[in-house]
Amino acid sequence: MVNYVDLWGWFHSPHLMNETVRYELTQLFDQGWRKIETSPEEALTTFEQCYQLAMFLGDPCWILFCGHWQTETLLFYLDRAEEALPMAVEWVVKAGQPHYERCPVRGRVYRSLLDAYVIIDAVGYEDKIRETIRYMEAELPLDYDTHCLLYARLASLELSLDKLSTAIQVTLKFLEISEKNVFQKMNANMKLAYYYYFQGAYDQAMLHAEELERLAIYNRRKGTLAASLAWQAFFNLYHGDALKAGTFYRRAVTQMAQLGTKPGAAYFDALCAYHTHQGELDQCLALRDQQLEIVLSTQHWLSLCECRLTRARLLGKMGLPFDQEIGQLRHDVLKLQRPEFILAKIPRIESGDYELPWVD
Repeated sequence: MVNYVDLWGWFHSPHLMNETVRYELTQLFDQGWRKIETSPEEALTTFEQCYQLAMFLGDPCWILFCGHWQTETLLFYLDRAEEALPMAVEWVVKAGQPHYERCPVRGRVYRSLLDAYVIIDAVGYEDKIRETIRYMEAELPLDYDTHCLLYARLASLELSLDKLSTAIQVTLKFLEISEKNVFQKMNANMKLAYYYYFQGAYDQAMLHAEELERLAIYNRRKGTLAASLAWQAFFNLYHGDALKAGTFYRRAVTQMAQLGTKPGAAYFDALCAYHTHQGELDQCLALRDQQLEIVLSTQHWLSLCECRLTRARLLGKMGLPFDQEIGQLRHDVLKLQRPEFILAKIPRIESGDYELPWVD
C-alpha cells in the first residue's frame, strides 16, 4: 500500500521559516509555472532563481523541490533530455541522503529520473523503468499526483513495446486512480484518446477527446487543448461532419502556434489521420517532415527512430522510395540501448507491410 504525503500542503505551510521568505519562494515558483508552456526558457531561469534562494536559506526540501522543477522543465518543455538525465541522477542521489529524508518531494525527484528513462529510450531502459516504479511504490512516500503518474509512465512503456492492449488496460487504471485529480485525469484521457485511435475504437476515442478538451480548458493547458482539438477534427471527419472537423482543425493549429513548446507525436498523428482520411498523403508527409525536424532537435532517441519508421511506412503507402529513410534509421538506432527492437521492424516495411506492428 502506498504511503501518501501532502506535497502541496507542505508547499503552502510556513516550514518554520520567515513568512516573507516563504512567500517569495512560492511566488517565484508560481511565476515559473505560469511561463512553462509559453516561455519555457524563462520558466527554467525562474526555477533556477528559486533554487538559488532555497540554497541561500539552506532549506533541504525547497532545494529538492526547485531542483525537481528544473529537471522537469528540461525534460518536458525544452526537450533537453540528455542534459536532464544526469541532473535527475544527481538529485536522486541527494534525495537518498539523511538530510532530505523527511522531504515530501522525494518521490517526485525519483519520478524525474523515471521520466528521463521513458522519454529518452523507454525500450532500452525497460528494466530500470520497472525497477524504479516498484521501488517508488514500495519504499517511498508519494504525493497523489506522482502515484497516478507511475501508471502513466508504465502505459507509455507498454506502448513503446507495441503492447497496445496492455497500454490501454494500464491507462484505464491510471484514469481510475486519478478520479480526484483533475490534472492527471486530463492526462489519462489524452492517452486513451490516442490509444483507442490506434485500436480503431474511434467512438471511444472521441469521447475521451471531448473530455480532454474540457479538462484542458479547466487546467489551462494549451498544448493539451491543441491535441484534443486535433483529435476531434479527425473523429468528426470520420463521422462525416467535414464542416465541424475543419473548424476543429483550424482551432488546433491556431492554438499550437501560440505556444513556446513543441508539439508531440499525438498532435502530429491526429493531424495526419485527418489528412489521410481525405487521401491527402502529401499533406501528411509535410507534417511528418515538421515532426522529424522537431525530433531531430531533441535527444529523444526512441522517438526519433519511431518517427523514421512512421515516415518509411508513409512513403511506402505513397509509392515513393524509402531507402534513404531506412538508411538514416539504421544509423540512428545506434543511439539506442536495444537497437535490435527497432531493426526487427524494418523487414516488415521492406516487404510492403506498412501497418503498425501491435503484439497484443
